[in-house]
Amino acid sequence: MDDDIDRKFKAGDLVYYKGFNVFPPDEPVRPHMGIVIQRPKGMPHASSYLIYWFESNLTTRMHYDMIELVYERKSL
Repeated sequence: MDDDIDRKFKAGDLVYYKGFNVFPPDEPVRPHMGIVIQRPKGMPHASSYLIYWFESNLTTRMHYDMIELVYERKSL
């Protein structure tokens, strides 16, 4: 398991969905934005995050490879 998974996202991060298409294909393609709520504890959740999606008002568990930050973090 990659130790960097813990540092990829934090609660409060704004993210885009970048995974496969689960939204209706008849809608125009545009990024779906959500906010990281938390990282679930224990297996099999070690590489996933709970995301609240603004447009659909749904909360889903997403693998970290399916989301990306809306913005870049500056190094301190």
